[in-house]
Amino acid sequence: FENTIRLFSNQDGGWASMVPTQNMVDMFEMDNGLMPDEEGSGYDPSHPFAHRDPRLRGTIVYPGLDWTGSNGETRVYNTLDKTIDGKNNPDYMDAANNATHTGMIWAKYTAPISQYSASLSDDELCPILFRYAEVLLTIAEINVEKGIDTEEVFSILDELRARGGHIAVDRIRYASQQKLRELVRRERCIELAGEGLRRADLVRWKDENGKMLAETLLNGPLYRMVGTVDATNPDPDMRAVIEAPTEDNKKLRRLEDRSFSPFQRYLPIPQDQLSTNPNLTQTEGYD
Repeated sequence: FENTIRLFSNQDGGWASMVPTQNMVDMFEMDNGLMPDEEGSGYDPSHPFAHRDPRLRGTIVYPGLDWTGSNGETRVYNTLDKTIDGKNNPDYMDAANNATHTGMIWAKYTAPISQYSASLSDDELCPILFRYAEVLLTIAEINVEKGIDTEEVFSILDELRARGGHIAVDRIRYASQQKLRELVRRERCIELAGEGLRRADLVRWKDENGKMLAETLLNGPLYRMVGTVDATNPDPDMRAVIEAPTEDNKKLRRLEDRSFSPFQRYLPIPQDQLSTNPNLTQTEGYD
């Protein structure tokens, strides 16, 4: 794998073409086990990274964190401010085409950047292909769908959560099959984030009406955070100060419009294969 350059952002010489989204951040619980939108969670939208599941910091490099760059110097990671002390900020999310336009990069693979060459392009990085955690999550998913051995499901999730420094699952909150299914799917998203499995999960998982989750979750606008970073705050999780959505910042927050149609469950057949074998026909919908 020679594409480490795709993981890093502009200031460190990367292309930032594979980055996490705000939707990914929203999947993580608070450190008390509640989701941000649940009553009593303690979530503060102006400080969205504070008091979250510790695995968030292990998965994503978000604004406000301390980051040691390619020059060996540690800086406060600031992708929110266009300028800092009157000078252009090369980490700003729109500073260049190769800046991270979501304002974040993956923590997986990237830290420390010193493990890679200066070019970030010929490092023989070993990507994650299959992990024991996926085996455990598959067992948990099977148990949920078959309605058996829920205690094993809880034990598996607790093992994964504890490994990342998070608290155990509240058995009462997830007592029903539907709630436990939601939890297992969310835990799979969090544990395997950035490992290339999310799309496959979203096309195989169905909602209560038999509709692919991809048809809902991969359709519509993709938003990003807008705000500033207070580098003087001693708490890295409190440094990012995010603006509430307004009409004035809507254009900057709206990153792109996504669309997903049912035919996109299947990928198109490459043109070279169609040219080689005239008996092949293109996947329906891609004509």
